Amino acid sequence: EALGIHVWNLQVGKEDVVPFLSRLIMAFNDNLFDAKNEKIKITVSIGCVVFDHDNDIEDVLSKADSALYDSKRQGKNRFSVWRDPGLS
Repeated sequence: EALGIHVWNLQVGKEDVVPFLSRLIMAFNDNLFDAKNEKIKITVSIGCVVFDHDNDIEDVLSKADSALYDSKRQGKNRFSVWRDPGLS
């Protein structure tokens, strides 16, 4: 399943979002969820893009999708922050 979260009014850069993403993964891992009268533990893969209001939404979603698949390739409970491949 996929879920999008838009967090606005943050003055953060790519490095500043890492602690938030780490806490989000821990929140999922530290809890059991009810599914048909059964407690289950779930894992997550997160793709993140830091952007401003001038960015095209389709471009932002495409970059988030790319970051998500980078996370999935790394294994369970991972996150990736999209980085422009043209930058070092």
